Amino acid sequence: MNHSALQHPKFFNRYVEKVPHGDLNQLMKTAYQDLQSDLEILKGAEFNYSYQEGKWSIAKLIQHCIDTEQIFGYRALCIARKDPNPIMSFDENQYADASETKFDKDVLISSFDIARNQNMQLFQGFDVDWLNRSIKTEHGEHLSLVSLAYIIIGHWLHHKAILINRYGVPFNEK
Repeated sequence: MNHSALQHPKFFNRYVEKVPHGDLNQLMKTAYQDLQSDLEILKGAEFNYSYQEGKWSIAKLIQHCIDTEQIFGYRALCIARKDPNPIMSFDENQYADASETKFDKDVLISSFDIARNQNMQLFQGFDVDWLNRSIKTEHGEHLSLVSLAYIIIGHWLHHKAILINRYGVPFNEK
């Protein structure tokens, strides 16, 4: 992969830097398999638990990850299909607040699995030459298709670390 194809707003560096470089389809496949293992462990977590007053519960954090996974997948589709419109940001806190507080753990786990699987398959369907494609954000910054794959993988890794360090979820670390 051409690493110069990684184009994204600096905000996303914290996700992209968590992902090793390599064959994109293999990275997506491995990340999906790892997520499936993580979701098995999450089945034992107390989804209503929040480590501090005013912080998201585990359920709300997982819902955020699902929302973000779906939004990033849509953004990838926009880039792949050469949508001329800029990518708009979203307010993660507004989305979290709108999701309210009634969550079904099994539905959340299944939904996250399905969203990641769909994104993995979406990227498998992209021609390798498309990975250099980019689109501008509402702020005029470039966002490339390949960066979105790294952002998708790294976003979960970012929140997994929070679940380990602040929520005490005992993920098996490699």
